[in-house]
Amino acid sequence: MKNKNTTQSQLSKLAAFRQSVYRCLTKARDALFELIDAILTTPQLGSFPELSCAPVFRRQWPSLYEAAQDGALDRQELLKIEVENLPTDCRPLLVGDHTAWSRPQARTLADRSFERQPTPIRGQKPITIGHAYSTLGVVPDKEGSWFLPLLHERIKSDTTASVKMAEQLKEVCPLLPQRPLGLFDSEYGSGVFVKQTEGVNCDLLFRLRPNRKLRLVSSSTCGEEMVEIGGKNGQSFPPSVPDFSEIAASGDVSG
Repeated sequence: MKNKNTTQSQLSKLAAFRQSVYRCLTKARDALFELIDAILTTPQLGSFPELSCAPVFRRQWPSLYEAAQDGALDRQELLKIEVENLPTDCRPLLVGDHTAWSRPQARTLADRSFERQPTPIRGQKPITIGHAYSTLGVVPDKEGSWFLPLLHERIKSDTTASVKMAEQLKEVCPLLPQRPLGLFDSEYGSGVFVKQTEGVNCDLLFRLRPNRKLRLVSSSTCGEEMVEIGGKNGQSFPPSVPDFSEIAASGDVSG
């Protein structure tokens, strides 16, 4: 009986969440909601029209394009609903990254740009042409591979990945019940990103490039001078190292 009550409680919670998401849709609501269900329940998708064959999509295939072209939603309200349904018994763990969507053949696609993309082919440059996207989400469990995206937005060619990620952090962090910890790759491990996220209620942890050098301002009898605390390849340090909290305060942690 206990398991039955627990299952019923979970189903009721899921139904309430779906109703909340449905209310966030402002145009072409029904078609857009069924399109979301079709995407979630179609693990192997060969083309966009195939979504009309999903059992949960009860409309004709032209409604797919209606949902994609005419559909609209209240993204601020949707973000609040996502945050409200996150676990509250632990400190939020945010993870952010920048990825490329390769579109080399789409010559008429607006605002394409050169983006970094790893390639397994030796000798080939790790670049592609297409759109870049910035994703910020939450890792809800200590074990497993679950990742819950909160924001997934295109990075326009007139801005940078660090600027977009800073904007996303400023949007998400005030909604969280606790001060989160953010994990980021070496692309964000620079003084530029530290300055861009100044004042954001989030502790940041970066992976640093092996050639990154950290410098801070040290007081001396002759005035202030720059002291390098990272040796060659960032692997050796002097025996007496000042408090690392001073590094960010100095405003110079760039390589």
